[in-house]
Amino acid sequence: MDLSYDRGLTKPKIKDLMHLQFIHQKTNLLLLGKTGAGKTHLAISLVRKICEANLSLMFLPMTLKRSSTG
Repeated sequence: MDLSYDRGLTKPKIKDLMHLQFIHQKTNLLLLGKTGAGKTHLAISLVRKICEANLSLMFLPMTLKRSSTG
């Protein structure tokens, strides 16, 4: 993963995610950011790591709709 582009995600945080503690703690993980920020790339890397650990997961893309009011 190219970390030269500032995505607001530090190298230590990525390493922390790769330890999969969020799974062992039964915590959901949402990756939010602008188009092209690398969310899917990071998600796929995490999914591969999770599969290698023989853990189960659910990978879902999310679409957020903005309210037309206000």
